[in-house]
Amino acid sequence: MTKILVIEDEAALQNFLSRELMFEGYEVIQATTGLDGWAAWQNDAQIAVILLDWMLPELDGLSLLKRIRTTSNVPIIFMTARDYVSDKVIGLDQGADDYVTKPFEIEELFARIRLVLRKQKKAVDQITVGNVHVNRATHEVIYQAQRINLTTREVTLLFYLMQNFQQVVTRDEILTNVWQDNYDNQPNIIDVYIRFLRNKLVTLPLVIETVRGVGYRMAGATHESNPEN
Repeated sequence: MTKILVIEDEAALQNFLSRELMFEGYEVIQATTGLDGWAAWQNDAQIAVILLDWMLPELDGLSLLKRIRTTSNVPIIFMTARDYVSDKVIGLDQGADDYVTKPFEIEELFARIRLVLRKQKKAVDQITVGNVHVNRATHEVIYQAQRINLTTREVTLLFYLMQNFQQVVTRDEILTNVWQDNYDNQPNIIDVYIRFLRNKLVTLPLVIETVRGVGYRMAGATHESNPEN
């Protein structure tokens, strides 16, 4: 089920959108402030689309958009009562995928959601983080015009970690999304492949951190980075 994060502080509109989206078959996560929306985004790696109000308490929509765009290309649709061309341009330039002006028809919003999901699906096999480009379909990993040689499984694991950049993924989530239960009852296979990746990514601006008792997190490499912490 496609998961949508709705970040909207107006209670009536939040409830209406959530109800209509659920009727349409989407799973909905609600947030009413910018900071709540940021926390919800960080805590759920399966969010497929974000509906984002411009005027939010604690952290405004534009600032939240910029923060999310530092780590993710998740489709974001702005919702706002501000019908100024300059505002639309600013939102789109900062990385919004689409823009609807309140009040809007729910069918128009559904159509815009379907559109950004189609676009996302076309790009789903490619990802770039820290100038590291991975194409899952062709099994290519490129950094600074140099190809990094990885096995098919290593590419799949790297791609999944990059999809969840700076977010913790559990061992069960890795097994489900990378091995899809085809691991011959050897759950320690994750440790083996994480070690393989760490050895091969040592010159790249990425590091795989161990979150003890939970799983792993892909982060940007720094001089102080310690993958075991």
